[in-house]
Amino acid sequence: MPYYRRDGRLIHHVEIPKTGTKSIEALLISHGWKKDLLLLDKMKSKNPGLGNLGNHAHYDLYGQLNVEPEFEFTTVRHPVSRWISTIYFLRSQWSKGLGGIPDQVPDPNDIMPHHFITFMHSVFTRLIPEKGIHVEHNMYLQQFRFIGEKTKVFKIESGGFDSLLESLRSSDIIAEKSLLPKINASVDGNFDKKSPDWNYAPQVSQYFCDFYKKDFEMFDYEMPEFKGKK
Repeated sequence: MPYYRRDGRLIHHVEIPKTGTKSIEALLISHGWKKDLLLLDKMKSKNPGLGNLGNHAHYDLYGQLNVEPEFEFTTVRHPVSRWISTIYFLRSQWSKGLGGIPDQVPDPNDIMPHHFITFMHSVFTRLIPEKGIHVEHNMYLQQFRFIGEKTKVFKIESGGFDSLLESLRSSDIIAEKSLLPKINASVDGNFDKKSPDWNYAPQVSQYFCDFYKKDFEMFDYEMPEFKGKK
């Protein structure tokens, strides 16, 4: 969610999990922007039943604040690559005894293409039904649900980060020659990331596509192909 203040100015970075948010946060802080913790506390006080979503608040929450920042933006990502990044990130959390994911893979090299599908099945049939759609700090929430009418959206593929940096520079939010730091919380070693085997369980793959259908459509991403796809 975080709102940032500097010299009487207010901007809003709508943080969607696994879309480069840590790198953007580091960039803003390095330019003297500080999170408005009072607004964060106000949002939490209005929604005590949803737990601590922290930075990853969706529109239904931060929209209640009725705040008008001078610049509001977010980054989005292809639903499949976001899912892959999520699994590798949460694997590192499991190894620390954190998180509520029912299936654990202790070593990133042990993650195989079919594991992505079995993981989907566990999330959609066990984790979300038991703990709700906002489980794991909105890690699985569809991206469109974070975005308001005034949110400027940057797709991180195809030069999206470059476009974001240009907008931040032109608005005097960052310095002219600033670069985006690369902070990747999904990896803690050198290994080759795998991709899902969409044909392993087509019915699960179809559920994934249906669940994230609006993300695929709204942000113009291509859905994966698999046997029996509707």
